[in-house]
Amino acid sequence: MNKRVAIIGAGNFGQALAFVLRAKQDMTVEMWDKDPAKVPIQRELPAVIRYSSIVFVCVPSWALRSALESIRGDLTPEAVVISPAKGIDNERLTVDQLLEVVLLMGQPWALLSGPMIASEMLAGQLSFAALAAKEHLIFEEVRPVFSRTTVRLAYSSDPHGVALAGVLKNVYAVGLGAVEALGLGHNVQGSLVMQSCLEMAQILQRLGGHAETAWGLAGVADLVATGFSEHSRNCRVGKELVKFGKQQTESEGVSSLPHLKALVGRHIDLYPVLAAIDAIVEGTASAQEAIAKLLAVRYEREKV
Repeated sequence: MNKRVAIIGAGNFGQALAFVLRAKQDMTVEMWDKDPAKVPIQRELPAVIRYSSIVFVCVPSWALRSALESIRGDLTPEAVVISPAKGIDNERLTVDQLLEVVLLMGQPWALLSGPMIASEMLAGQLSFAALAAKEHLIFEEVRPVFSRTTVRLAYSSDPHGVALAGVLKNVYAVGLGAVEALGLGHNVQGSLVMQSCLEMAQILQRLGGHAETAWGLAGVADLVATGFSEHSRNCRVGKELVKFGKQQTESEGVSSLPHLKALVGRHIDLYPVLAAIDAIVEGTASAQEAIAKLLAVRYEREKV
């Protein structure tokens, strides 16, 4: 195969991805970061991009637009740009929409989303991801990159749904973190996962995605991994909101929440878990109050 792969962004996930891919013998993996201290020996960015057939842009959602703008002029027409970012930008564009708008017309792109905790990847443990693209041919192009690695890759034909699911699972993970910090037990956590997934499916359908994406790798699988991991920033924020009444950690879930609310609009009251998390983050109710109100609601309908 002898592919050249670029990883832009040497944060936790970028480093974990490089670790996984560098275990292969038939591929060249090159990293680049705007902070040279993270990649002491690196070529100029245009040189990295021009010779890469797969480009992973591993930056937070709030930095994605500028990162894409910095590389688009040096991409070959066949290079596949892959983003694992999960968020909504200030113009209320989801990651799939941002890729479509910022990249040059015809540039292949895909989303990578699923339970991929960086620390577990670095420990050699399995991880799972949906590669979401508009064409199956893009999946076929990328799949060999992950063959014989610890990443199990599946195809999704629902990029918009996968992008939205990435936003939603981060937001709902804040709620799971809050419930854990309140010490309400695993039964409540299990119920909250179910309620969250029901709402995710309904919101996906409302906003143009596929409801079933909520029950896949980019939905419930990633929600559970993110909502219960000690390494999750979103889960940590939920705990901080309980302990301190305010967040001390930056997270994509909290950053995306105002934009998600704008997309959902006046319908937010249809989603009690989302409304409870919003109340906790905005400080209009304490975590104890918001969760108690939520648990008083009877959930008798278990089908979307």
